[in-house]
Amino acid sequence: RQFWVDKERLVFVRLLEPAQRDTTRTSDIRFNDYRPAGDAWLSAEVAFLVDGKQRWLEQYTEIQTGTALPDSLFDPRRWAPRKD
Repeated sequence: RQFWVDKERLVFVRLLEPAQRDTTRTSDIRFNDYRPAGDAWLSAEVAFLVDGKQRWLEQYTEIQTGTALPDSLFDPRRWAPRKD
């Protein structure tokens, strides 16, 4: 298992470890395209690879900081499964 950190910005950039379902394969998660976000750095792209082949790519746009969120967003009853 390897945990990589960028030495200049001290941000997490990569994780290498055995795949969850088949430990003979290698899972590789890469945090790319770091951008300043408020007082921190944020990875706007996360790539998920297995044995060197990309399986999933997440790209984040319209990133905002300092934005107020409604308290209702954190109410667990709002996210409970419905029974209909």
